[in-house]
Amino acid sequence: MNSSDIKPVRSEALDNRKRRNIGGVAYFLFLYWGPINLGGLVYLVYGSLMLLAISKKRAQNFVGRISFLEEENLFNEDSKRRNLWSLEEKTKFIDKEIRKLWDFK
Repeated sequence: MNSSDIKPVRSEALDNRKRRNIGGVAYFLFLYWGPINLGGLVYLVYGSLMLLAISKKRAQNFVGRISFLEEENLFNEDSKRRNLWSLEEKTKFIDKEIRKLWDFK
């Protein structure tokens, strides 16, 4: 028996089966869902970049507010120290004057 004498034979089930063309559906889905997915991806990237910019701006505003509050607190502490020093000086002066009055008697 020669190998050229052997011919492949399809089964009756495969021969009787109707062939369906699914290439058109796949092409349609690719053309329909491809741009939608691409648009969604662009939207997500754009949204994340916008959120990044907004959070960066908020962080800068936060740093600015914190530095302003620190300066104000430092100024308040300095003014409190000056007021305390002034009160101590006034108290010392009043104490001296009272001692003078007591010694004067």
